[in-house]
Amino acid sequence: MSLYPGAPRLDQGKQKLDDTALQDSMARAIEDAMNQLSVQLKGTPLPAVGRDDRRLLFVAISRGVLKYLRDHQVSISAGQSPQNPHTHGVNLNVTMDHYDPKP
Repeated sequence: MSLYPGAPRLDQGKQKLDDTALQDSMARAIEDAMNQLSVQLKGTPLPAVGRDDRRLLFVAISRGVLKYLRDHQVSISAGQSPQNPHTHGVNLNVTMDHYDPKP
């Protein structure tokens, strides 16, 4: 599965950031987490007012984070315990403009 930040989709000639556009995306995960925290801390879900602006913000953040990680993945390594030190390279599969369920 690729890492997908979320992206607008074209629907009848208009760009949309709706549930379909954000399916399986980092932006949707952020939106869901923020809603869960709102319920936990305030006792109420996020209001519908401002949803479009929040989604724009979440997609922009997600795209920036994943682009940065993709562009700098040679600097990322995963190590094991100090008793057996060695590192492994990381290859991030990032798809910026559409969700790709294939590895």
